[in-house]
Amino acid sequence: MMDFLTTLYPLIVNGKVLKILMITCGITLSLYHYFARNIRKQMSFPESRSKHAVLRKVEELKNEGDKQAKIAYFFYVIASIILPICLGMVMLIVFVHEN
Repeated sequence: MMDFLTTLYPLIVNGKVLKILMITCGITLSLYHYFARNIRKQMSFPESRSKHAVLRKVEELKNEGDKQAKIAYFFYVIASIILPICLGMVMLIVFVHEN
């Protein structure tokens, strides 16, 4: 297991894979907020302050066929996939660095 981790470590650190994934995650989250902003503006004030309420509204409109909601939901899903990968790489780097 340690041989696998030690060979993977330079690929992650020197290959800048982690930085690219972090930048990609930031961009996808920004695009989600960009496409969800019109949906947020349509909601009432106290409800629009909750990120869970906005996501529920995006999902609801996506199911109804709203194109902008579909795009916003797509970017949300992509960011939700990339973020755990980035965090896993950070934990891998910390684990290999400590040993």
